Amino acid sequence: MTKTLRSHFTNPETLFEIGHETVVLLLEPHRAFLRAKGFHLPARSAAATIDLERIAVLLSELDPQFPPELAEAMYLIDEASNPECGDRLNDAVARAGIVLKGDQNLSPAALAALVWLRDPDLLRRSNAERVFQNRRKFDIFPRGNEGATQIRLGKPALKALSSSVKQWQIRHRRADVVVPIPLPAPPGEHLLALRSSGTFRSQGIVTAKGEPGRTQFRTLVYSCVRVRVAQGELHINAETGPKREMLRRAVGLALCGHEDAWLRVPRYSLDLLRQGRDVLCCKNIDGLEKVELRTLGMESPDAFGYVDRVTGRDVYRALEAKQRTIADDDDLVHATFDATFTGTATSKSASLEPGGWSCSLSDEHEAILEEFFQRFRIDPDDSTLQRAAATSRMGSNGVAVERAARRRARPGTATPPAA
Repeated sequence: MTKTLRSHFTNPETLFEIGHETVVLLLEPHRAFLRAKGFHLPARSAAATIDLERIAVLLSELDPQFPPELAEAMYLIDEASNPECGDRLNDAVARAGIVLKGDQNLSPAALAALVWLRDPDLLRRSNAERVFQNRRKFDIFPRGNEGATQIRLGKPALKALSSSVKQWQIRHRRADVVVPIPLPAPPGEHLLALRSSGTFRSQGIVTAKGEPGRTQFRTLVYSCVRVRVAQGELHINAETGPKREMLRRAVGLALCGHEDAWLRVPRYSLDLLRQGRDVLCCKNIDGLEKVELRTLGMESPDAFGYVDRVTGRDVYRALEAKQRTIADDDDLVHATFDATFTGTATSKSASLEPGGWSCSLSDEHEAILEEFFQRFRIDPDDSTLQRAAATSRMGSNGVAVERAARRRARPGTATPPAA
């Protein structure tokens, strides 16, 4: 049994846009695979005779022999096959000084195919940059006991990082290929995308002929890493909590020589919200008209992980209506805000947790909201946080560290924001 792979390559019209000769050049390294499938790939000189409809069908069938390199090329070209990505790729080609033959009015798919043939790494970087720029939610890890002040991003460090992440992903059947891609970064930052992919056969499922019953190709998955040197912070975006924790240790070891170069401790404290709605005052922040608290998640010490969420147009009014208060021993673990910006008619949502905050906003609005959230930040140089994280040895989840740190960070004497 095979898994169908859907992409622009399953559409003969897209293959026609790419061009008969370009399609032949893309498939040339995989001539033996196509021959085993009963398809004869014509020579470049006879490219016009290629059966694009038959090729579209063959490329939609993902079986155990499907070449990973071909699957990667299909994925990247497919991802670039829209006008926005086409414009981005055109700019990248111009910056690289690459001259592509053919009409200048190439379709995005045709342009991506030609770039893959000329410089595959350029197409990989362009795709990775687009993914990175679209990521909004990062877990934030502050500088650890080892300092994390000198970052090594040379080939040996990237090779060590790739090997460490690859071993973890093979153990968890996530991927068998891991490629770190350094990206252009503003001063004081390092940006890194880790591209993972792989083909796996399902175990224990067989066909009547005794063959593996299913093949799964994990298309390219990116994990994003950002290091802010001045702030001493490591930002990680990945699919799951265990993977983010693995990356925290792996990045620290490869780039700084120590797994705890960055620590798994809270970056924000929501306890300021105990002071009431006055903490939502934003008159001192240019561009921000109003902030309202829509959801507040509270966990009591005896709740065994259950988080009680209070939701309403105004959480403080909702608490009053229920005749409830925030108990002194409740941990505030989640908050959702609606922010209204100057010149906008509708509000935008943002979530804040001890590990960080997330939203889907423009860069301008995100910078404004980040200024508002500064008041919730915990001092990364607080030695009590560092000692708790170092001695707990709970690197897998850090629950005890976060709970203890939140209690220490409660701003009983904190100065409320200026009205």
